[in-house]
Amino acid sequence: SSWHYTQLLLRSFTHGRPGTHPRGIAALPLAMLARLRTTQVHLNESVHHVGANVVTTDAGTYRSSVVIVATDASNAHQLIGTDDLAWRSQTTWWLALPRLHDAGRLRIDLDRRFLSSALDICAVAPERAPRTISLVGAPATGLHPSSALDRLVIEDVARLYEVTTSEVRVVTKSLVEHALPMLPRPLRLARSSRQGEVLVAGDYLQTPSIQGALVSGRRAARAALMQIRP
Repeated sequence: SSWHYTQLLLRSFTHGRPGTHPRGIAALPLAMLARLRTTQVHLNESVHHVGANVVTTDAGTYRSSVVIVATDASNAHQLIGTDDLAWRSQTTWWLALPRLHDAGRLRIDLDRRFLSSALDICAVAPERAPRTISLVGAPATGLHPSSALDRLVIEDVARLYEVTTSEVRVVTKSLVEHALPMLPRPLRLARSSRQGEVLVAGDYLQTPSIQGALVSGRRAARAALMQIRP
């Protein structure tokens, strides 16, 4: 990672606060969908071609004044030939602990034996677990489907939250092969939203995060409005 990106991460960790919606990240697109009145939304269609004013899917062809390709880097590469990027995979362990107090801050493992961090989800979304339990998410780079590392994760989480290992148990874990795009150095935050005849949006154009995806999407939306209403 570039030093610029590292500085951005450190600033967000020290000045920001973790947040999550009770219904998860899916609540965000649903909230946006609820505000639409005249816009048509088509789901579960594979896109085969995009152009300046046309999108072709396995269900038909759609025409529009502006086309925005809002995908991950790999799909954008297949559709419009943008640079293809390598991916960083991630495994997140979800662990149950006795209900923690004043644990809303992200815990960074300075020893960094294995885990990158840990967060008590119940500190920001208490409805995610029974009142006597804290649900802690602990991510690590790479895919680790076997249970061989579970003991190490339990030990690290117990150390980070100053509890005994007998008080920590693994509930489940999430494996994401394409978790975050690996951006080239140096980090360029002001990337153009235009790629040939179409507009593009995605975290790979900003920073590898939900925040980066939102910022990139806003930039593409503004560019689309300027194109429609010059």
